[in-house]
Amino acid sequence: MFGTNWGLILGGTILSGFLGLFSYRHSQSIIRQIQNTAISGTDSPLNKTVLITGANRGLGQLLSKKMAEQGWEVYVTARHPDLLSSEFKQAGIEFKKCIDWDLCAPASQQKINQIFAEVPNTISAVIHCASPYMKTPLLESSPEQIAAYSNAMQNDILFSKTAVEQLKKSGNQSVLAISGAVIGLPHYFSLGMMGLLKANQRQLAGVLDQEVKACAGNKVHVRHVDLGCFVDHVTDPYTQISTEFVADSIIAAVNTPLAYPHEIHLLSPENEKDFNVKSTEVDNDVSHAHAHSKT
Repeated sequence: MFGTNWGLILGGTILSGFLGLFSYRHSQSIIRQIQNTAISGTDSPLNKTVLITGANRGLGQLLSKKMAEQGWEVYVTARHPDLLSSEFKQAGIEFKKCIDWDLCAPASQQKINQIFAEVPNTISAVIHCASPYMKTPLLESSPEQIAAYSNAMQNDILFSKTAVEQLKKSGNQSVLAISGAVIGLPHYFSLGMMGLLKANQRQLAGVLDQEVKACAGNKVHVRHVDLGCFVDHVTDPYTQISTEFVADSIIAAVNTPLAYPHEIHLLSPENEKDFNVKSTEVDNDVSHAHAHSKT
């Protein structure tokens, strides 16, 4: 009896210790998952496949370069795909495919479906940078220019809607980032046709953000990057933000979407006064330090 009791006690102690060790290790695993979630801003790693529109120049081209260097599989759209392919190869920018698309062409759901048919179903990020570049006040715009901007606005809607649908199908934590940048334009031009286009993009992103949040089990995050003017060389108070900073900020928001609000303001001090909005604090180190593994 005495030996049996001690055997039971000893066995119970060993079992208890084993369960305690298992519980401790399990709890540490959970803690690590929570810490990783806090760092990444998502509850599962992003699959590093991105589609970037408007990659022929400026912000879209720089994003393509940076994200390729960080291990993303980069798909791009451009009005001149042959020229882009040649320039990217000369610059050493790696990309999977360049797809022909002109944002100002007549709106076509069929064309947009063809774009997404060229991209893997596991895509986890879409960055919409494509934009017309016409420095024309509304009252001086020709019917042809207004038609081009109207096409761009319709294509913005069709493209962004399709992007969200595609990202939802992937089942990944995913991001649609719409860039509202007015690159290098004098400030008053942003109130003309370009201003109308950017206002349409801002409203579009807001509508999509609210609708995806209402979906059960939603894993798609819509972010709108709201900018004043910016160029690479500071020439006036309205252009104090570099393209480099904007690109890093967008990548940080893609890597850690839950760390940022829907509307991300990247404004110069003068733009802050004009828009009565404070710039969003962005941790650009995240664009490099917390790159996610492929899944």
